[in-house]
Amino acid sequence: MRVSSRSAADRLLQELLTSQRRLAEVQERVATGRNINKPSDDPFGTAQAMASRNRLELGAQHQRNIFIASSDLNATEGALASLIPLLHRAEELAITAANTTIDANTRGQIASEVDRLLAEAVTIGNTSHAGRYIFAGHQTDAPPLVPDLPDQPTVVNYVGDTGAIEREIGEGERMAVNVTGDQLFPALTQVLINFRDHLLTNDIAALKGDANLANDQLDKVLELRGDVGARVRRLELTETRLQDTEVTLRQHVAEIEEADMAEALVELQMRETALQAALGATGRSLNMSLMDFLR
Repeated sequence: MRVSSRSAADRLLQELLTSQRRLAEVQERVATGRNINKPSDDPFGTAQAMASRNRLELGAQHQRNIFIASSDLNATEGALASLIPLLHRAEELAITAANTTIDANTRGQIASEVDRLLAEAVTIGNTSHAGRYIFAGHQTDAPPLVPDLPDQPTVVNYVGDTGAIEREIGEGERMAVNVTGDQLFPALTQVLINFRDHLLTNDIAALKGDANLANDQLDKVLELRGDVGARVRRLELTETRLQDTEVTLRQHVAEIEEADMAEALVELQMRETALQAALGATGRSLNMSLMDFLR
């Protein structure tokens, strides 16, 4: 009889400890507002939350890359846009200069303006953004356009390279965020140099073709600008998708880790009631066992 009573008491004490442990777990959830306070609370949920957090960090990095890429491409688009009025002016001057009523002196004055347009085009080609020359390919630490002479150059050399600067904007998704100057500036500057020389030599026959050549360069600028604009739009769409994914992942983590407070409070009350019942049952059992022993 004594052995039986001892076993029953041990079981009741074990159940009491279990009730206390469960109550402590609920109390911790209520106090922290979290379902998972340590990995052992829910190993599977912890693994899911960690995976989602890793994806959140990766997404955050991609959004940072998109910010830098957008900044670079917007700077490039702005530089290309500034070439448009320059080439419009060159075309207007070529049409004017080809008029047979214009004398050599006037053409010389126009040549001086074309030289200024050439210098401006070189300055645009050597645009730097965030400490990097945007049209230089990978050689971003030095100006990519170098005239052979400081005044009235005969050629403008492109000393950059053709390297594409890529950024990862999504999982397995990369984008070139630069335009290399070799695609535009050697031909554009040579058109302006030739135009100036035709003015200085009073070559009316050649001047008649200079307006079309300037217009061809304008078309190339517009083509490149359109390509840059398409890339900026793609970045905007990708950023929106990443932001939507971020919201979904944060909600998923919250569903796993954050406690439902209404549900937790109800459970807390139930656990407190269960513990009180266990305490009462254990106390009565221990009293009865002691009386049995005394008999």
